[in-house]
Amino acid sequence: MKIISVIALIFFIFLQGCGSTGEQPVAYDQDHSKPHKHDSSETGKLTKHYEESIFRLSEKGRYSVEMLLRSGELKTGVNTIDIIVHDKHDNDVTGAKVKVVPWMPEMGHGVFETPLITEKGGGLYNVENVIFSMSGHWELKISINKDGLEDRVVFDLPQVGFTHGHKKRAMPKPSEMDISKSKKTDKELYTVSYESNSKPIPVNKMHRWLVRVTDKAGQPVSNAEITFTGDMPEHGHGMPTAPKVIKKLDDGYYIVGGIKFNMPGWWIITISIKNRGHIDKASFQIML
Repeated sequence: MKIISVIALIFFIFLQGCGSTGEQPVAYDQDHSKPHKHDSSETGKLTKHYEESIFRLSEKGRYSVEMLLRSGELKTGVNTIDIIVHDKHDNDVTGAKVKVVPWMPEMGHGVFETPLITEKGGGLYNVENVIFSMSGHWELKISINKDGLEDRVVFDLPQVGFTHGHKKRAMPKPSEMDISKSKKTDKELYTVSYESNSKPIPVNKMHRWLVRVTDKAGQPVSNAEITFTGDMPEHGHGMPTAPKVIKKLDDGYYIVGGIKFNMPGWWIITISIKNRGHIDKASFQIML
């Protein structure tokens, strides 16, 4: 009985400790989809709630904004972030009009594409299609309007596209370039070919590619998972959009939409295929 009493006492103390007011706020899980808790000892103050977030107060002091990065760092190309908004009393801000603008201050420009914002509840707003068209110094300008109270936060991002403090290394253009539109994948599991619906392939214009995949025997591969990425090796950055398969057709054909090359020059397009547990890829060089 004495052992049972001691175990019960330890369990009671554990429960009391978990519910104490000095407990640290509960952070989001990896996809930042779970609601957070406020530390009751901090109620009424603009405080940082998450260990991994980047925290800023708005210019007029009406809101605090925390930014959480899905991948842990910002890269050139397409990013997804989460932002959590609180008012000056540290309450969750729901139903606000939120606008996010990527801006490159030294260049004096942003990007053509608009981020897609979805409110998730509890002050959490998911922001998709955050595009940084090149590596370097960027700002993320976030405006918030709740019941006519508008304010703005600017996140300074000096190293977008840098990995662990190092910029992605640029590669020189090869003296001889293979610009064929059909080739075998690296492991020779498949043959991949493509054709653009716009000829010549345009710059700064959305268009589509028709991609075909066949296996070693020349038979069509019709239900594979296809991913499409583009890089500009001389400049060390990728595409400003996130192309994806928008329709699967018969006979191994796939329509890839959302393709946009934001500048002329040498590009490498990588088409990856995943089918029945086998993964392989083919890279195509194009000159725009």
